[in-house]
Amino acid sequence: MRARAAATHGVPAAAVSPTQIAEAFLDHACERKNTLRQAFAGFFTSHLGLPTGHSLLHGV
Repeated sequence: MRARAAATHGVPAAAVSPTQIAEAFLDHACERKNTLRQAFAGFFTSHLGLPTGHSLLHGV
C-alpha cells in the first residue's frame, strides 16, 4: 500500500504518511468491492464452465 500511495501522490515511498497509506488501502478495498461481481462471473464462466455465470452480472 505504501508504493500505491507513493505513486498516487507522486512522492518517494519513504515520504508517504500513514494517512496516505490508509487512504490507499481504503481506495483499493472499495475498488475490489466494486469489481468483485464481475470477477466471480468471469471465474464461474471461464474457469468452471458454468453457462449461467453471466447471470451474476445482471443480478438475476
